[in-house]
Amino acid sequence: MLRAYDYTENTAGRSALQASRSFNQELKLAKAAVGRALQLETEGPAQCPGCGGKEHTLFFEKWGVAYLRCGSCGSVFADVDDETLKAYQEDAVLSDFRSSSAYQQEAKEKRELSWQEILDWMQFRCFRYLGRNQGLRIFSGGDRYAGFAEMMRGSALCGSLTAYPQGETGDGAFEIAVSFNLLQQSNHPREHLCMLNRHLMTGGLLFLSARLGTGFDILALREHAQVYPYEYVSLLSRQGLSHILAQAGFEMLDYSTPGHMDVGYVQSKRAFIHEDNLFVRNLISDSDQMILGEFQRFLQKSGMSSYAHIVAKKVSGQ
Repeated sequence: MLRAYDYTENTAGRSALQASRSFNQELKLAKAAVGRALQLETEGPAQCPGCGGKEHTLFFEKWGVAYLRCGSCGSVFADVDDETLKAYQEDAVLSDFRSSSAYQQEAKEKRELSWQEILDWMQFRCFRYLGRNQGLRIFSGGDRYAGFAEMMRGSALCGSLTAYPQGETGDGAFEIAVSFNLLQQSNHPREHLCMLNRHLMTGGLLFLSARLGTGFDILALREHAQVYPYEYVSLLSRQGLSHILAQAGFEMLDYSTPGHMDVGYVQSKRAFIHEDNLFVRNLISDSDQMILGEFQRFLQKSGMSSYAHIVAKKVSGQ
């Protein structure tokens, strides 16, 4: 059964979210930051950041960084230690580029529509699960884009907005917590969820988005997918996400993967599909646009698109 706001037809792709020149510049700076951070590397994680499994295999390598795949839950994660990851995240050159007024203004112009869609999704779900969707106290786990925080603060949904690291200890005073595209940047996603839990009142809602290690593009393209170190560290599976949400005191209420760019992106990178992946190679080569569109809708409905959108309820404290 189709449910409102679950599946989208025209969500903007990356080409619409960032000009190619600034994207290439950001990618160049990120690669250089990874090179600097790699000089510090000692030893990466001993277990899966999702289910905690200790059996994993090499899935691919990119920019000299190994990505491992968990044999238990299918999550994909970078082999990186905390010190190296911190060095990347605090790299001054990359941080200055992303905090510049030009970068932030472009993000605001390019992403305003997608941000509004996120707020509409939140309002719909708040009314469904809380019975109200105006004037709510919101805690944000952090966001790279100042424009999204401004838009959220100005919406009817928001009565007040506090962003990490303010209120760092957590007082259980907030009705909503939001974390968009942050889990994938952490070696310890469960700890991030526990921090959000401490800020929420019991019964409060967590709105979460995360890049998936089980998305169609990752499985089909591996290192040629649109992920790179150390922006993408923990690419969890649905099973891995469910595990850490439960450990952090949340009950998952709503899970969807509403993306629509997976098939088109894999099609544009068809030369990089492994020769042994006969099903995908045949699908991309021999199908017309109608069939490929139907396959994309299948990915949406089956939870196999690239990004997960999750609503969870706090059921216990951490």
